[in-house]
Amino acid sequence: MPSADQQQEFAERFSTVESDLFRYVLSAVIRHADALDVLQETATALWEKFDEYDRAQPFGPWARKFAHVQVLKYRLYKKLPSGRNVLLGQSAIDALSAEYEQHHLVLDARKAALKGCIQQLSEDDRQLLDWRYWENVNLREAAADTGTSEDKLYGRLRRIRRELGECIDRTLAKDM
Repeated sequence: MPSADQQQEFAERFSTVESDLFRYVLSAVIRHADALDVLQETATALWEKFDEYDRAQPFGPWARKFAHVQVLKYRLYKKLPSGRNVLLGQSAIDALSAEYEQHHLVLDARKAALKGCIQQLSEDDRQLLDWRYWENVNLREAAADTGTSEDKLYGRLRRIRRELGECIDRTLAKDM
């Protein structure tokens, strides 16, 4: 029987990728109800093999491999009603999976770069980002709290976003 800590860890990791996995499955399976079934099978397979997961590696790519296998199983074993056409062939699903994985590798690299770039910001700029994007404080409230105008805060946010974008691009270029 898995420990409560293992169950908690799995639930946390799965919840971070669940919607992403569902979008992938839905793009390959098409029918919403079938995609939900395939996602459930994916979750079950992930749970059964969770003790083999290398925690030093990102969970998303590992989980997407399971989703890909479950999509293939669905296509092999699903009995389709006569006259119903399968919309995507095997080569299309393989290409979709490869493209999806590549997209997420880039996205994961951009997220990691963003995290490092945010740490390079001043404390005031990080506080403004926290207020605006994590605490969902509107700029009118932030302006009142800081004693500055909304226009200045909008300008700061624009500058911060531009600096973060440039920092991400530099970081990724350096890593290549």
